Amino acid sequence: MSQIFGIFRNRNIAKITVYFFFSLLLLLCIVPDGYGAGYTCSASSKKYTSCKSGYYLNGTGAGNSCSTCSSLGYTSSANGNSNGAAACYKSCTKACTRQTCPSSAYSCSHGSASTSGTQYYGGSCSAPSSTCSLTISSCKSGYYKNGNSCSTCSSLGYTSSANGNSNGAAACYKSCTKACTRQTCPSSAYSCSHGSASTSGTQYYGGSCSAPSSTCSLTINSCKSGYYKNGNSCEKCPTGYTSANGTTGGIGSCYINVSAGNYIKTANSSTQSTCTAGYWNPAHTVYYGNTSSCNKCTGTTYSDTDGASSCKQCPTATEYADIITSYWYWSEDDIHDTIGGCRAEFDESDSKGSYNYSCAYKNGDYGVAGGGTDTCMATKPNSCAATYYWPGGDSNIWAGNRAELLTQMCSSVGKGYWSAAGSLTRSQCPANYRDGAAASSQAGCKTSCAAGTYVKTANA
Repeated sequence: MSQIFGIFRNRNIAKITVYFFFSLLLLLCIVPDGYGAGYTCSASSKKYTSCKSGYYLNGTGAGNSCSTCSSLGYTSSANGNSNGAAACYKSCTKACTRQTCPSSAYSCSHGSASTSGTQYYGGSCSAPSSTCSLTISSCKSGYYKNGNSCSTCSSLGYTSSANGNSNGAAACYKSCTKACTRQTCPSSAYSCSHGSASTSGTQYYGGSCSAPSSTCSLTINSCKSGYYKNGNSCEKCPTGYTSANGTTGGIGSCYINVSAGNYIKTANSSTQSTCTAGYWNPAHTVYYGNTSSCNKCTGTTYSDTDGASSCKQCPTATEYADIITSYWYWSEDDIHDTIGGCRAEFDESDSKGSYNYSCAYKNGDYGVAGGGTDTCMATKPNSCAATYYWPGGDSNIWAGNRAELLTQMCSSVGKGYWSAAGSLTRSQCPANYRDGAAASSQAGCKTSCAAGTYVKTANA
């Protein structure tokens, strides 16, 4: 000690030095062993006033200590701390707060970031609050993933999307249809109708409709000329036959145009047969499966050649037209195949009676001379004058011409006969009274008496 004081020549300096050592000795007696090592103080008098980093002041009076912060689960404390356990601290983190997944999202992922801070014993972590990042992984039906949000498919004009989709607008889809492809109407068809069916599919945004291609149904409504409808196709008419444009019928719609004067004898044949004399036919149409026939000349008509397209009219008379009442035609087989069958009906009267007869057309007229032997014919006359009668009985009378026929119509009853007016028959006068000329009644019958004789008794 004397050596130390010898070093300091100044008295004040020595005093300061003494105070310094004394204070140092006192401090070593108070601080814990870890902080005040090298000094010995009684346990009852030792008192720590602050602690090193990693320790905390455990108690405030004599006999207190510096305890490790780790015993409290904390890592450190400030050098020279004196505020007890509250001086201990440790690093801390605060997890981010999760955001709610949007209602339009099907699935989300959340970030796990945290903030760092310090937590003192008995206190809370000083790390600031934060919000976790939110990533939309997929969207619900009706939405599509648009960046980190879900947008409605309807905004794109589409109706839906799959639940859990994640591939953007391409996830949106809508129902779609694809119209059928029309078939070409066959060249033999006159008109067709096309079906309007379509197939259904799905169209995704930016893509095409997935509906399969299809072919429209084709219905043949009618066929062109020369064809007939067979189910849903047009078939060519048989050889020689044709059909109208727009026909809707079957093979029976096919027809053949038959020339005038001809006919179809056999069904389904295209061979035209010729009408014979006495018959005629205009140009006409015969449908497949049918036949035709020639028309018979009737009335006062005739045809005298094969292949006639019409009948000829019997000519009118040039002579005796004033006593002709009508015209008609006659033949044994009723076939009007010659002009000679044309007949004129005469109605006339003279002093001998009234007559009705007919004459055929011969030699250029009716009933003229040169007509042969059977040109004119008469049945019973209407009546004969008195003293005349009908000699034909129940038979017809024939003559070569009108004049010849008239000589035979009402003939004189002759000598010994009588006939009253209007009668067609004659009666023979009684015996012995047949000498007189034709009489108009029985009373007119006469007998002849020789000279010198007489008839004594009447009717004797």
